[in-house]
Amino acid sequence: MTVQLWLTGLALVGLICLSLWFRVYRIYQGMDAGFDTEQSPISIALKDLAAVAGGIYVSMMAIVSFLRIDLPERVRFFNVCFDPLAGISLILATIWPFLRIRR
Repeated sequence: MTVQLWLTGLALVGLICLSLWFRVYRIYQGMDAGFDTEQSPISIALKDLAAVAGGIYVSMMAIVSFLRIDLPERVRFFNVCFDPLAGISLILATIWPFLRIRR
């Protein structure tokens, strides 16, 4: 199971690197010189999610360090280790659109 997971992760990272290399190659060759790029709705949503989660994370880090609260550095959840404040901020940023009150 873990070997398959590692191979899948390695394949995804390789595919991303290959895609980035191909994009840079096309830009240097002038193939995309006149190409006007547009953001897709999914890229805008992902960028917004990352920005909101990052803002929450920085705010929570400031509060935790100001109050000198001891938190574990890593938390394990389904065999994945992560920073607990990052997980909480990602969860809050994910549910934020559902909690907005419209006026």
